[in-house]
Order: sequence, then C-alpha cells, then structure tokens
Amino acid sequence: MVFLDEFIWYQDHYVYHLTEKETMPKIMIEGLKPKCGERSRSVGDIRKAVYFFDSFSRAEEWMEYLYAKRDKSGLELLRFNLKRRKWKIQSSEVEDFYLLRPVLPQRIEYAILYNEEGEMVSLDHDLSKVKVLWKPLNKYDQR
Repeated sequence: MVFLDEFIWYQDHYVYHLTEKETMPKIMIEGLKPKCGERSRSVGDIRKAVYFFDSFSRAEEWMEYLYAKRDKSGLELLRFNLKRRKWKIQSSEVEDFYLLRPVLPQRIEYAILYNEEGEMVSLDHDLSKVKVLWKPLNKYDQR
C-alpha cells in the first residue's frame, strides 16, 4: 500500500538512515540529498528522496533488507530530527518513510556503538545489546 499524503511532526522525533562508510565524506559536506539510488531503482522506485526508518530497534531489519550481501561493519547509522519537516510514507506495511528535501549536515548525527565491555563495535553486532552514543556529524572520523 502506498500513501502519498504529506505529514509534519511538530515535536522532537528522531529517525534513522543507513549508509556506507565511503559516502560519509560527501554527506559531511552536502548532508543527505534526495536521490534515486541503485537500491531504489532495483525495486522500480524512480523517485528522488531521502529514505529513513522510524525506530532504532528496526536498524538490523533494515540492514538485512538493504545490505543483505554486504559486510555490515562497513555501514554507518545516522539520525536526524523530523521536527517541523514535511515527510511522506512510502509504505505503511514496511514502515518506509521519505523526505523530498535535503537534510543539512548540521542536523545529522552518527552512532557510536559500545558493547557490554565498553569496547567500540560496528553495526554487525547485536544492536539490542549495545549502548549508543550520538555525535554531531562534524565530529565524525573514519573509525
């Protein structure tokens, strides 16, 4: 089911976006820009958009869906606030949402994950067992 209604969230509400580490330098300069990437085209979607999901707890599910054949340690998890942003629902069944406008770099944070021993880990770990520290994108360094 596809919805084309537009919504605005009037309170703080963080949403999440997965990306490859190699795209981070460009995102740090340009932010998240609406585009039609290879994963969108592979499912017949030609819309230029910034796609996101609504819950940190769904990150593993989205990694499997979007990056099933990739090493998850080569991914980064970003978040940004939807407050006062116009957004749309692609599909309520898979909780797939999108923006038609860019997200500026200064509005984006990236996740640093720590295991139970306090060691930094990547997204290939069990995310239900990690602690997350969010940092502004301008503090990012290739770990």
